[in-house]
Amino acid sequence: MIPLKFKRVISVCGATAALIAGGATTAQAQVHPHGACRGANGPFLEVLHNYGKPFKGVGTTYRDWNGGTGTATSSFTNRWTGTVSSTVSASLGVSGNWLAVEVSGEMGYSHTWSSRVTTGHTVTYKIPAKRYGNARYGVWQDHLYLKTYRMNDGCKKYDIKYADSRINRGRGWNFWISKS
Repeated sequence: MIPLKFKRVISVCGATAALIAGGATTAQAQVHPHGACRGANGPFLEVLHNYGKPFKGVGTTYRDWNGGTGTATSSFTNRWTGTVSSTVSASLGVSGNWLAVEVSGEMGYSHTWSSRVTTGHTVTYKIPAKRYGNARYGVWQDHLYLKTYRMNDGCKKYDIKYADSRINRGRGWNFWISKS
């Protein structure tokens, strides 16, 4: 009989093996992502680094001068239409849509592989005296360093690939004030 203090529950790739002492029961444990090993072998994704949220402007950069002594308002309307795609620096061996869904799950908010931009989006900003108001419509992206891999039945990672990427996060205006 094994003493109770030596009872252990061992998990290997989601399959539970246990040393049972005197009627103790086993507990199920998961040690790999999304049922890896003895289940789906992937692909799996890890976001290794988030470099920030760059803006990919499209169409015209609008600019308005406020030559007055007080704050002025100015409106800008997007006139560009088209599609902005996410980018990846190397082949990860997965589809762009799969990548956007997985990044969304890792980051906790929505991403898309391709964003459609249409005309007619108008915004109004306040411009301080003796300054330029600048505006450009476009797509906000997450600049990420990614790793994809698969797992074999022995729980070893293989087909490991790394890539720098910019995944679309949302559309909107980028506005800034300048002196010249």
